[in-house]
This record gives sequence, structure tokens and C-alpha cells, in this order.
Amino acid sequence: VRHYHINLLRKFHEKKCYLCECDIENLIIGSHIHRVTDIKNDTISLEEKNRQIVDGENGFWLCANHDKLFEYGLIYFEENTMKIAEGLTTKQKEFIKKITNLKKNEEFRINEEHYTYTMHEYLEKHKKRVK
Repeated sequence: VRHYHINLLRKFHEKKCYLCECDIENLIIGSHIHRVTDIKNDTISLEEKNRQIVDGENGFWLCANHDKLFEYGLIYFEENTMKIAEGLTTKQKEFIKKITNLKKNEEFRINEEHYTYTMHEYLEKHKKRVK
């Protein structure tokens, strides 16, 4: 976990939620895009498993709310744009927009400097898992 957190700090420079900028340390989680459980169950080599688990491209700093929304697929990414799951009520979708600091028709996009090919690949695995 320590190496993963160091790699996230190298990538994002500070420990705050990528989606809402919450910086309450006890609420911030090094959230994997491609889950550790799924990496461990993959048929790749042990060396590759260990690399993916600590890869800073395989995660975000997220607050507890955004971490759970992402883990359960209530939010996910298509390319670099955050999407909200269809199965939620209008009120639930509005709540997610509110805590993500989004205006009515605004979209959240991953910053170009953070959105790499490797991150894209992890996000595609996440999307396949949750959709």
C-alpha cells in the first residue's frame, strides 16, 4: 500500500479527492481503478500483478463517498469523462453532481496531464466490470 500511495502522490502531487477536492485526510482513499482482487485473480505473472497493484496510473485519490460510488459502478469513465449510472433516480444523480461540484449540464473530465494510455486501459477494465 505504501508504494501505491507514493506513486499516487507522484502523479497527483497532493492527497485530496480528485472529484471534489475534499482534503480531510481520514476520508481520502487511494482508490484502485482496476481492483486488487481482480488483479490477483488474473492469469498474468506475479511480477505483473505486483506492478499493477502499485501502479500510480491505476488509481485516484478519492473521498469515501466517491470511492464507493466508483467501486460500485455508480460513477465510471468513458474515455476521460465521468458518467453517472443510468439506474439511479434523478435525485440520486443530482446528489452525485452536487458532491462532485458539477453544474446542471457540466461534465467532469480527467485532466489531460493525468489521463494516460495506461490509465485509459485500467478505466476500460473498470467499465467492463461495472456495466
